Amino acid sequence: MSPSTTALALCVAIALSFVSPAAHACAPAPRQGDFVSIADEEALIIWDEKQKLQHFIRRAEFRTPAKDFGFLVPTPTQPTLGEVSDDLFQRLERRVAPEVKYVKKRALQFGCMMLGAADKSAAVAGGVQVLDSQRVAGLDATVLAADSADALADWLKKHDYDHSPELSKWLEPYIAKQWKVTAFKLAQGETPKPRLASKAVRMTFTAERPFFPYREPESQRTGAAASGPRKLRTYLLASARMQGALAVAGGFPGKTKFARPIFDAARVVEDPALVGAVGDSPWLTMIEDTASPRPGVDDVFFGVATDRSEVVPAPVVVTERVPVVIPIELLPVGLVLLVIVGGVVLFVRRRKSAP
Repeated sequence: MSPSTTALALCVAIALSFVSPAAHACAPAPRQGDFVSIADEEALIIWDEKQKLQHFIRRAEFRTPAKDFGFLVPTPTQPTLGEVSDDLFQRLERRVAPEVKYVKKRALQFGCMMLGAADKSAAVAGGVQVLDSQRVAGLDATVLAADSADALADWLKKHDYDHSPELSKWLEPYIAKQWKVTAFKLAQGETPKPRLASKAVRMTFTAERPFFPYREPESQRTGAAASGPRKLRTYLLASARMQGALAVAGGFPGKTKFARPIFDAARVVEDPALVGAVGDSPWLTMIEDTASPRPGVDDVFFGVATDRSEVVPAPVVVTERVPVVIPIELLPVGLVLLVIVGGVVLFVRRRKSAP
């Protein structure tokens, strides 16, 4: 393969498999007066049906001029937290990328024959219980339980998070169901960048069914925060092909781009403890959602898909020109002379016809 063809194939493969670093859904909670919007999101859900255990791994990118800000992630039960290498998502992207097929096209050619430690506590402050506090993946994370949305909003205010009435309204259904809320805080430093990405974080918790925290405060679904393009890629490892459901008119806008059993899940995830529960050949489902603004009025819950067929992207065809070299020295002398004479005649005619 020629260097130019190799470069072309590499560019095609990268362009089709690349996806921007992603952002958390849920609720960005910046300091009062600061602006934060969600750019993109990428998550892996590993679902253990027998134990009702969800491993939720996600990385994020935000658009904001703020030097630091927080974001909140609700879960049905108290999660355990851990850092995961961002390489995980690169491996997933490669795994679901279209196959690149090379087609050789022969061309006749004449020529001569010649490659951070955890700090756990159980402090109670104004109806808010701190279940866990630690630094993970470069983020300050605090797991909270609260008696009321107002009490939790007060705690957030004291710790430099957003404390708007809108955020309290967003918290209400989670507090009513006694869900836990993990408050993350991310710092940019003294020179903020237009877009800020967080590292991949794992949250492991028990749940009745796997879910993605899709619900957002109204400000994230309207105005400037909802004006830019967004992309959410959700990968699911489970015992069968999965589909998402959203309790809103039109349902979940995500489209299944990849779904089939894979036999290298352990190599992709690189953590036997995470993939052991889903078997040797779990289904990998990838659902992509590009809705903007997003219908984030509820969370997305996943279940076994009614359609059990496999979904794979169409292959990318790269044409590779392969020259067929006919050595001049092996041609009959008469044929060589004929070619030379023909070339001279053609050249003379073109010169005469030229203005």
